[in-house]
Amino acid sequence: MRQLLIRDVPEDVAAALREEAEERHTSLNSVALEAVREFAERRRRRKELERLLPAFDALRLAILERRGGAPTTETALLVREDRAR
Repeated sequence: MRQLLIRDVPEDVAAALREEAEERHTSLNSVALEAVREFAERRRRRKELERLLPAFDALRLAILERRGGAPTTETALLVREDRAR
């Protein structure tokens, strides 16, 4: 595993991490590592979403085309239409 050295951590950030570690009865390292992991996971998800957005947009446009170009309607109206069938 790699090691990171983080310099110039603002005091309020360091205090928040220390406080969290104390509340959980764990080490500051564990709390900081969890924060870094969460950041990496959010970044990975954001990148995945960016990759998928063009496909979602294409699907949305295909649905609009099938509906004659009309935008989607309110949920209540859709429920009423479904009940009428």
